Amino acid sequence: MTDPATYATHWFFAPPDGHPWGLTAEDITGNLARNPDAVCTTERTIAGRDRLEFAFPIGDWMFSGAYAPDRESLTLEMCTAPAAAEVLTTWFLGLLPTGAEVVFNTQDGVENGYGGTSYPVLHGGGTMALARALGDHLRRVWSTDSTTDAS
Repeated sequence: MTDPATYATHWFFAPPDGHPWGLTAEDITGNLARNPDAVCTTERTIAGRDRLEFAFPIGDWMFSGAYAPDRESLTLEMCTAPAAAEVLTTWFLGLLPTGAEVVFNTQDGVENGYGGTSYPVLHGGGTMALARALGDHLRRVWSTDSTTDAS
């Protein structure tokens, strides 16, 4: 079996329940406006909510995703655990207030029965440590004998 950490999937990041970030659409668009290679558009969803869709390069990678200001949720489109860690550590985590908590899941986690489970993002360990933690999540949700909840 291929190591799940090398597999590209969708990543979903949000604040834990009851701990909002206070990150607005203007915070995201203002930050992206400083990057001449970034593209950001506002789309209206079927439910009538605004959704910021963006794309920007980090090194040779072109990342794309979306931010939903009303739910304070970040979605990264298809990318590997190391690529998601790179986006978080070089861009997104720096936008959050000091001490802000982040939880995440993946499309694979949701599809494999972990939809109601939130996994914490570890701060302060750097890109490689975060990539290992995100990769461990994919290994867990891909595991055939995985029966325990994240803690």
